[in-house]
Amino acid sequence: MASGEPFLFTDPRTGELRRRFWRLVVEDGADAGKTADIEQSPALVGAAPAAALVLTDDTVSRYHLEIDAFAEGVRVRDLDSTNGTFVGTTRIRDAFLEPTDVFRVGRTVVRVQSSDEPAAPEIETDPAGIPLGGVERLGNAVAMSSAGRALFEDIRKVARSSSRVLFEGEPGVGKAAAARLLHDLSPRKEQPFITLSLSVGLDSESADRLLFGSADDGAPPGACERTGGGTLFIEAVDRLPFATQRRLLRVVESGEVQRHGDPRRRRMDARIISSSTSPTSMGAGLDPKLLRRLGVVRLAIPPLRARKEDIVPIAIELLRRRGVAPGILGPRLRGRLLADGWPENVDQLELGLLALPDPPRWIGAPPGPPGLESELRRALVEDQILSTEGSVTRAALALGVEAKTLFRYLTRERIDLDAA
Repeated sequence: MASGEPFLFTDPRTGELRRRFWRLVVEDGADAGKTADIEQSPALVGAAPAAALVLTDDTVSRYHLEIDAFAEGVRVRDLDSTNGTFVGTTRIRDAFLEPTDVFRVGRTVVRVQSSDEPAAPEIETDPAGIPLGGVERLGNAVAMSSAGRALFEDIRKVARSSSRVLFEGEPGVGKAAAARLLHDLSPRKEQPFITLSLSVGLDSESADRLLFGSADDGAPPGACERTGGGTLFIEAVDRLPFATQRRLLRVVESGEVQRHGDPRRRRMDARIISSSTSPTSMGAGLDPKLLRRLGVVRLAIPPLRARKEDIVPIAIELLRRRGVAPGILGPRLRGRLLADGWPENVDQLELGLLALPDPPRWIGAPPGPPGLESELRRALVEDQILSTEGSVTRAALALGVEAKTLFRYLTRERIDLDAA
């Protein structure tokens, strides 16, 4: 972690995003009362003047241990010290400690303390001046609703942080797109973005190989290693087998990954973002401790039915990416988009929009089955009739078909020119 990187987390009581600061306090030993703030990570503890916490205890090595700080706790790693590092009565190689936990080096006891404050946006994309009712853009995403804009604000807050993020929401709401947006706005944007999609019923050995790789000759590295210093997005993380969850927890807490069947450990620097469609308040099929580690920041993406103001801006953006002018969305088509409940959310909206381009292809084609696709196409034609004040000839010219072809379509679909 670079100096000044924010440690952000979601307060489990209020749901508020907060920023955490860390301090080491010597509670017992020759330096009792001494404190040191962890301003960058990793930080050293030992007798050397370069250490963040310099101790005069003669049983402490010069470079006794290092500390990696995160929003939810600190990782303590012994640096092969002479007298060891202890948590309780156990000598440890590494351990993950939470606020108020203590560790001992030599004859010195140190407590880990934290203090928190409300988080502020960490990147300069705050759309100051965009009134309510205006379309806000963040990267390649758009929002007009208060819920969508609130999500953008939270993404701004966590963009520069290395805190692990868990996106929650129904299928199709855009969790993968949000994860990619978070990566693209982060300091890791030039590093790999690896997506790991987990299937239902995945066995633990297959899951281990996908995540951690295998010691078998010629086997590809796992996603954790391939990500390097980038971002690993684990989609539907609640599908992980429980045994793999325990191994992933070890990777998260130790910062080291072991290939399946290989005793060697390799350091890992990837930021983990994950998603779940299950309510995490109910456990989401995850080990509670792993849930706390992966869900340091929890961001809920509301369904489209809860942010109807976003439907048309999202539709315009999806069409724009396909080279389709937004003028195709007339009043009838916009009304049809807003009337739908979109149970499959943005995925369903995008699929429906695929039916609209190239009107000559479908206006003259045999009728398809009734449903969303045919209703959207009908609304598009009605808009064209409206825009030409009922002139079928001019509407046909705009749609790129012969007038007689359009007449046949209007008759087949029972479109009343006067009503249109």
